[in-house]
Amino acid sequence: MARPVNDAENTTGAVGPERSREWFTDAPDCSETIEPGVAVAGRGRHAAPTGSHRSRRWLKAGRWAAEVVAVVVIAVLIVTGIRVFVAQPFYVPSSAMEPTLMAGDRLLGSSLMVRLGGVQRGEVIVFADPGGWNQDLVNPATGDGPVRSGLEFLGLMPSDAPGDRILRVIGIAGDTVTCCDPQGRILLNGIALDESYLPAGTATDQRDFTVVVPADSVFVLGDDRDTAVDSRSYLDLNSGAVALTKVRARVLFVLWPLDRVGWISTPSAFNQAGAPANP
Repeated sequence: MARPVNDAENTTGAVGPERSREWFTDAPDCSETIEPGVAVAGRGRHAAPTGSHRSRRWLKAGRWAAEVVAVVVIAVLIVTGIRVFVAQPFYVPSSAMEPTLMAGDRLLGSSLMVRLGGVQRGEVIVFADPGGWNQDLVNPATGDGPVRSGLEFLGLMPSDAPGDRILRVIGIAGDTVTCCDPQGRILLNGIALDESYLPAGTATDQRDFTVVVPADSVFVLGDDRDTAVDSRSYLDLNSGAVALTKVRARVLFVLWPLDRVGWISTPSAFNQAGAPANP
């Protein structure tokens, strides 16, 4: 025990009148031996965290959560920007483009290429249904729900919107499209198209017509000429042409199934057509 000290003492070691004899008498003996390995409350790493320690931990957790939220938001913005301005996946909604594209194929389409270069002959495009062109659509049967809708919005899942159509551009504004020559071939500005991408023996003479493609529009046909619902079906409405404002993307690539993966190129036959006769 600590020695008693008289408050009146003024010798070396005295603490002055403000400390009483009882304070020293009741104070713990600092010479008490601590056994090795025994945790003492309030000391070392076993001590309960103080208020300041807890505050720092909460602060670190808050900063970590804020960083995660920021990364997610930035990623969503980047993906959304790519989807809107560059490229996104699409779902082939019908058999109109067989055998080039099969119903159910997953595609990559570029909206940026449409914005920068417009729409050219021979390209396969995705466009919004001008109205009533969905007679040959098939049900994708891929399910629905908020998760799928969110993935479609982000561009991580192909869109299967019932208004999307995918067909091939035959003529652009000012082109004269005629069906057909004696071999059943489309005439573009008077030149017969050798459409080698069509199955052998395919003809487009199901209906005779001659149209001049209106301004800011494109004339489109399906590669399956026997069954496709395309510009031939609506010749009395804008000469069957689709307004450029309806075009969403140019098809670039088949993503799925794996045995059909590959680029969708523009056939060389359209290089022979020359400039539009009625620009």
